[in-house]
Amino acid sequence: MRKRHLWDWLDTLARDVSFACRLIRRSPILSPTILTTLTIGIALNVSVFSLVNGLLLRPWVRSEPETFISVFPQYSGDYALRYSDGGMSQPDYVRLRDSATSLSALSAFRLMKVTLGGPESGSIRAGLVTCDVTNVVRPDPPIMGRYLTTDECDLSNPARVAVVSESAWRTRFSGAADIIGRTIHLNRQPFVVIGVSPNLQLPGPPNESDVWVPYTMLGVLRPSDDYFADQRAQWLSVAGRRQADHSQKHVEDELRAIVRTADQDVPGRSMTVIVTNGAMINNPDIRRRAPVILTIFLGTTTVLLLLACVNVTTLLLSRSAARQREIAVRLSLGAGRMRLLRQLLTESLVLSSIAALVSLAIAQRTPAILWNSLVPTKAPFDLKPDWHVLLYGLAMAMLAGVIAGLSPSVESLKPQLSESLKGNTGAVTASARRSRLRSALVAVQIALSLLLVTEVILLARTQQRFFSYRPGFETEHVLNVTFASVLAGYTPSASFYQEVDSRVQNVPGVVRTTFASIAPWSGRNSTTVREVDGTPIAITGDFRDDPARRVVTDGYFSALSIPLIHGRAFTREELSAKTPIVPVVISEAMSKRYWPGQDPIGHQFRLGDRRPSTPRASIAQQVIGVCRDVQSVSYMQEDGPFYYSPLDLQQTQPPYLLARVSDQTQIAAETIGGIVRNIDPQMAVTVSTLASVVEQQGEQLKPLMMFGAVGGLLALVLALTGVYAVVSFSVSQRVREIGIRIALGAPRASVIGLVLRSSAIPVVTGVVAGLGLIVLLADVTAPIFPGVNPRDPLTLVVVSLLLFAAAMAAIWIPARRASALDPLVSLRYE
Repeated sequence: MRKRHLWDWLDTLARDVSFACRLIRRSPILSPTILTTLTIGIALNVSVFSLVNGLLLRPWVRSEPETFISVFPQYSGDYALRYSDGGMSQPDYVRLRDSATSLSALSAFRLMKVTLGGPESGSIRAGLVTCDVTNVVRPDPPIMGRYLTTDECDLSNPARVAVVSESAWRTRFSGAADIIGRTIHLNRQPFVVIGVSPNLQLPGPPNESDVWVPYTMLGVLRPSDDYFADQRAQWLSVAGRRQADHSQKHVEDELRAIVRTADQDVPGRSMTVIVTNGAMINNPDIRRRAPVILTIFLGTTTVLLLLACVNVTTLLLSRSAARQREIAVRLSLGAGRMRLLRQLLTESLVLSSIAALVSLAIAQRTPAILWNSLVPTKAPFDLKPDWHVLLYGLAMAMLAGVIAGLSPSVESLKPQLSESLKGNTGAVTASARRSRLRSALVAVQIALSLLLVTEVILLARTQQRFFSYRPGFETEHVLNVTFASVLAGYTPSASFYQEVDSRVQNVPGVVRTTFASIAPWSGRNSTTVREVDGTPIAITGDFRDDPARRVVTDGYFSALSIPLIHGRAFTREELSAKTPIVPVVISEAMSKRYWPGQDPIGHQFRLGDRRPSTPRASIAQQVIGVCRDVQSVSYMQEDGPFYYSPLDLQQTQPPYLLARVSDQTQIAAETIGGIVRNIDPQMAVTVSTLASVVEQQGEQLKPLMMFGAVGGLLALVLALTGVYAVVSFSVSQRVREIGIRIALGAPRASVIGLVLRSSAIPVVTGVVAGLGLIVLLADVTAPIFPGVNPRDPLTLVVVSLLLFAAAMAAIWIPARRASALDPLVSLRYE
């Protein structure tokens, strides 16, 4: 009857846990080793999951996240969207705000880049927000001044006011004490600063703003994007706060009823809304990519945890062999195998639980350390562990305990009773079975560590290629002068460009200048070729396969040292000539696509759009030159078909000036920036070398490289210690055999060779399995290593040989110890 009650099961569990704790105390070396190994694997997983938890599973607000909501509109039906990237129109937002009774607040916002004029000129992030946004975001109190008030967002009389973030105040305005009331120029329009906030974070990524302005200022900042004039334009992100006594589902039902009524005013439209708690994982666009994100974040740490579990399994196997007599006695006295299995698994689960508790303590601080090492700004969400992290840590502890303890537990229940009761632990069948299991564990460790170490090498090669990148044109001595105001929509006069060009050419060290519609690595302008030499051309399936165009002034090829292999470049006279034929310079790739095996000089092509029903363009493009293929669109990727057409400064306002300098690029950059600001004080301009653009991309790889290096080093250490432990235990099991061999005259070299040969087989198997795993995952990991082939044979061979050599070095130590055994001691062993 007692066996039927729950307390008997609890009493048995308590006794198993008590026995496990005594066993831990009796193993002063083995137990700390197992705990350390498990803690490394679990702590890394829990810490990284804490980052993923904050990034994906928590609302991107710090204050009272339990009442926060995000609203995502979705459209269907016969309805033409005027503008949409998942946003909502202003009339729909106002209808929801004024009609919903389940909400305590509802705000709308949009992030956009604007230019800051004057001495602090440059591009900054502006949040166009409704003036009740503070009721939703609930930021910290302002350092100085105040936040926006409701009347400042009035459509009939919007206020030109701005709230500046603390970081922008300190970096852009040098922490000026008189910032309140100062007039700043955003996109060349005056705004009065009314406050400085410690943080201007908006819900969702990217969310960090340098300045907040009333959303009714959109038409002032960007007249071409005045969506208030188009009531059907979807451009606003919407977030709010629900009433405490209303559930998220109730809010969604009410908002859906409101938008169904709104559909009656918009013929053909069918709109619905999705209400979430603000976590990224619930964003309809992010949810589809969540598995990939989780794989990237948790892939390495999961492999490390598996390595730790395999390592612990190896250590527990050695202990299970030493406990054969104990298990045999228990079985002989009538203990059931399931009862013993439960006891043995409890012992490994106690170890993993202790490791999990230590890991959760470590995870209190490590997520913030990881975030700060990867991202320079403060995390927009809370990184402290919550119940998600607690459950994840518990799951990892259970998984690690079961994985690490299952095989040793099962092996412990298969002793040869008569041999074990006599104290003979060297039964042939048991030894052979355990030997195969230990060999399999070694192979798994080697395979997983080879995968991680190879990723580290590939990351290092990727970063090295960034810093030694040669895209086919000059980057070290070419300055990229970006007119950010032009990118923001401002249209300078032709005299501005002429004066800038003439004054920059007189700067000491400047060799050549040229204007461009798109600077290298700043974008791609795809065009559709509809006709070549009078013959219609089929439209490609993907616009990225179409030829790209860059409109430039004369001197572009000489300024960037792009060699012309045939023909010539266009002249200054051709830039402004009004002719029915446009002279162009094409790339080698474009020549091979449309005129394979021919001289393309003098041939023509015409453009059009991607709709087959539309006619081709009337202006013909005539090839006058062919240049080398370069990599100016994406890093370490050929541009493909590409052509350059002449730019007329009287008709086009380019946002980029490229200046070739002989030396002292820093001095020339400062001089050129001063010239532009002197000509137009409100022009936002940045000046940097093309090489610095690549270096910035390489710098972004450093945190990933550091994370990967730590993971690879830990994997290597775990694998080598596991190999060492397995071989050492194997040698201890063969002490009598080795003693007999030595007593019969076997030389030391023969004994060392015996151990090395038997131990090298699982290492080679692991290397082969690891190589197969790398090749299998190459297509998935390729985007992480731009410009580097994950299947590169040289890398795989070198890493495999290094890992094999390291494993053999770990085997060499117990092999030498075996060769030095005293035969008399060995024969009396056991």
